[in-house]
Amino acid sequence: MIPRNSSIAMMAPDLSNLAGETTAFTRFLIQLAVTIVLSRLVAIALRRLGQSAVIAEVVAGICLGPTLLGRVSPLAFGWLFPPDSIGMLKVFAQLGIVLFMFGVGLEFDESEVRKKGRAAALISLTSIGLPFSLGLLVAQPLARWFGGGPPSLAFSLFIATAMSITAFPVLARIVRERNVPAEIASLALTGAAVDDVTAWILLAFVTAIAKGGALSNTLVMIACVIVFAAVMLKIVPALLARWNRSAIMPLLLLCLSAAVAEWIGVHAVFGAFAAGVVVPLSREERNAYRRRTNTLAVVFLPLYFAYTGLRTDLGLLTKGPALLACALVVVTATIGKFGGGTIAARLCRMSWYDSLSIGTLMNTRGLMELIVLNIGYDIGILTRDVFAIFVIMALATTFATGPALTALERWKARRVAVDPASALAGEA
Repeated sequence: MIPRNSSIAMMAPDLSNLAGETTAFTRFLIQLAVTIVLSRLVAIALRRLGQSAVIAEVVAGICLGPTLLGRVSPLAFGWLFPPDSIGMLKVFAQLGIVLFMFGVGLEFDESEVRKKGRAAALISLTSIGLPFSLGLLVAQPLARWFGGGPPSLAFSLFIATAMSITAFPVLARIVRERNVPAEIASLALTGAAVDDVTAWILLAFVTAIAKGGALSNTLVMIACVIVFAAVMLKIVPALLARWNRSAIMPLLLLCLSAAVAEWIGVHAVFGAFAAGVVVPLSREERNAYRRRTNTLAVVFLPLYFAYTGLRTDLGLLTKGPALLACALVVVTATIGKFGGGTIAARLCRMSWYDSLSIGTLMNTRGLMELIVLNIGYDIGILTRDVFAIFVIMALATTFATGPALTALERWKARRVAVDPASALAGEA
């Protein structure tokens, strides 16, 4: 036997914590497997209702949290998601969302925005301006009901921004799956892309205000955000233009941009999105790189929904004031987005069918809303009750998109059957 005090024994690895580390990693793998399997099962069930996989992943994440699993089997919930495992879960969830937002940035096409011109700009501005204004009004009762006083500036601006979100990636998937007419799809996607960029800019400022503390600190953070955006838009593409044949360049840009955004104090997703927008690649190269990153994002993204589900307890919304607040938020968010998109399309002289379709598509929120809500929860703007209310709003507005488009298609078919000439001409 080797004496305990010998030099060889001192050089031997310490195996005392190996079992605990193995158990933690094994538990993470089980969390990943359970989340993916449940997401696929829910997706199969919801596909018959015309819902996208994103909705299934959100529902699966909520089912794994305190809303369902925590109530049905607290023992199983406590074993699967013990407090000491949440750190690793959060890291991989954040990795998935950073890769996903990089892919969203790669999909953003500035030339399409310029091509659509007036119509896209009007649809985008109206579908942001109206829900943003309504969000400022809704923030007043929400703050008094759940905060016990008048809303802070950060809370009001955050609620208004959360109301203004349109989920560009989910919208793109819905448009492809349902074969939406080209003109409607193009305008909706362009408007949603501009909405997303505007919302992320607003959210960066809100985050800076919320985390800045003193006015001087807030101004410094806002100035850093402006400098960061200017460098990413004007300097980085020119610096990397000669390096665009390197397969590792986009990945390095993603890591550095996300790290700088996190260092500034906003959030890594801002940097990931900005990196995807400015990376100097052709459209074909962007699509190819997006497919590569999506492979990893698809694996880890369900963990983000599981992480969101752990924070969401819909049991908090069973009382009267919470139900009233939930109804108020869902109705106001729908009026703002659906109404804003529809009104703007009508002002562009589009038919009622086209206008209502664009309003319906712009009301899609999905994953983008959940990213925003998690940021608000992390920085302390949202209470647990308000967080749960807005998760319900994101689910309700996105879930309604498919059935609403189906109803519009049937309405148009009936109009064509009754008066083909008028319907095909697009008259109101």
